[in-house]
Amino acid sequence: MFLLHKISCHIKEHKFSYLLLLCIIFVGFLSGCFYCNLISDTELRDAGMQAEEFIKIAKENELDFRLMLCEELSSYLLIALFSLFLPGFLFTIFLVFKWGFSTGFFLTFLVKYFAVKGFFLSGLFLFLQLVFLLPALLATANQSLSVNRFLIASSLRGAPAKNSLISELLVMAIITLAVILFVMLAVGLKLTILPPFCNYLFL
Repeated sequence: MFLLHKISCHIKEHKFSYLLLLCIIFVGFLSGCFYCNLISDTELRDAGMQAEEFIKIAKENELDFRLMLCEELSSYLLIALFSLFLPGFLFTIFLVFKWGFSTGFFLTFLVKYFAVKGFFLSGLFLFLQLVFLLPALLATANQSLSVNRFLIASSLRGAPAKNSLISELLVMAIITLAVILFVMLAVGLKLTILPPFCNYLFL
């Protein structure tokens, strides 16, 4: 209960930042959906061949945990890194938009290429995105923007308050560590669920 209370207070305190990030993700998601419907049949077939190869590997239970973890974690770690640079908020916004765009494109592609099977497969990916990866993205991006705001304000005022800077960076480090564990859990679940799911769906 204490943890839920702290999370609730944190969200209320940073509600504008979270609303901004959700709007950016939503715009990126819609852009990805729209763009997927604009690609040519040749591009759709090429992407479909890659998707079929991925499903084949998943059915044989040969997905690489480390490779998938690195692919999933890259955006979160870059967002955390960009918090240390003054124009970092621009890169953070871009990466958040890219996350939404990629998600929208990927889910739309699955439905467009695999039809009903793609609908169920996209539902599985959407569940993992919403339950695990979206909260991880929001937490990382929000703290990255918070650190960046502090750095910008400090640069305008002069020398930053050392204790405040250390506090902000410590929170960023804790969130990054929690996000790594959260993403590891999401990837582990994906590797556990995907093989039987794909074997049942793509007989």
